[in-house]
Amino acid sequence: MLAMASGPSRLVRHSGGTRVQTNADGSRWVTLSRDGAVHLLELHGRAPQTVWSASPDPQVSCVGLSADGTRVAVGTADGDVVTLDVRDGSELDRASVHGRPIYDLQWLEQGRRLLSASRDNTVQVLGVDPEGALTPLIRLRGHNNYVHAITSDPARDAIYTGSGDGTIRVWRAE
Repeated sequence: MLAMASGPSRLVRHSGGTRVQTNADGSRWVTLSRDGAVHLLELHGRAPQTVWSASPDPQVSCVGLSADGTRVAVGTADGDVVTLDVRDGSELDRASVHGRPIYDLQWLEQGRRLLSASRDNTVQVLGVDPEGALTPLIRLRGHNNYVHAITSDPARDAIYTGSGDGTIRVWRAE
């Protein structure tokens, strides 16, 4: 049974959270507010502290934080994926990988791969180099409607995608 660890608390002042992700050990969190502001928080003792906040951008549609907490990515309403420097939030790279909004991001392989799910009914697999530069590797096609969710299971070498067509697909490396 799950229970709230403590009463609700306001972690960062923003206009309501739409997305939140943590790294593997829970020491870093990235949040996206309704107005498009991205915030990186670090846990110090019992209270998270804001490391940086990127200015509100209504084009930002989703955020992702790598498991090791060293990489932040944002997806945009115009189909771009952007990597940000975890130290200060500055832009490292931007790649136009979808022609439609991006709904979800998922980091893989300790930050060396990134998945983006889009309204264009596809998932893009991107390579990410040590400096944060993005390289499109492969596009996963097969849904008949927008792809709104991605998750992965490294133990099974599988990617799972959920779509507005009512299907969940399992993708495996060949």
